[in-house]
Amino acid sequence: MAISYLCKIEGTDLTPYLKTYDVSYEEMWSEANRNMSGMLKASYIATTPKIFLEFRQMTKAEISTIMGLLDNHSFTVAWYDETDDTYKQDEFYRGELKVGIRDLDSEMYKELSVNLISFGTLEASA
Repeated sequence: MAISYLCKIEGTDLTPYLKTYDVSYEEMWSEANRNMSGMLKASYIATTPKIFLEFRQMTKAEISTIMGLLDNHSFTVAWYDETDDTYKQDEFYRGELKVGIRDLDSEMYKELSVNLISFGTLEASA
């Protein structure tokens, strides 16, 4: 499959702005407890994707575009999933957002990084 983009938020392609793009798969558990012998007892719920984005240096207009996309409680994300060479789409929310300071000489904003966490799951409850 030809890869035409890595990540879009609400239809806006972020690929030209990206420095790094990584996807992790977080397992969710409930009723997780350890007994006195150290044995973990927990109920598996599902696996959910988490996307890590690190952006290159950007102009004020570029960072305003990106920040505008991230300034919602939830948004639609389409992303490339390397594990099965397909595109997927789901509702996400923003996790940690880290913004670098603007370089006063070049007027370029230093790197911006964010993680996006899916509201959905890759697997149903077992």
